[in-house]
Amino acid sequence: MTKDTEQKKIIIKACVEIYEEHRRLHAVRRMCEALDDTYQARRYFHEAIGLDKAAHILMQTAGIGLMDIVSANADDQRTGAD
Repeated sequence: MTKDTEQKKIIIKACVEIYEEHRRLHAVRRMCEALDDTYQARRYFHEAIGLDKAAHILMQTAGIGLMDIVSANADDQRTGAD
């Protein structure tokens, strides 16, 4: 395996982890909204958006597409990988 391929795999794994945290933050945001805590909901929303932007920058820099991340995430969930 080439060094470039190994680096892309590492970046894909990092992006999968970022998007898992992104989803968790949106779940907490929805809970805050349900409790009428709009201030906290807004803070979680902004944090989630920041993670989304960071993942996009990583992907663009490495030349990785969103479907690569989605496929890697699906593979991780099927195999139960950490």
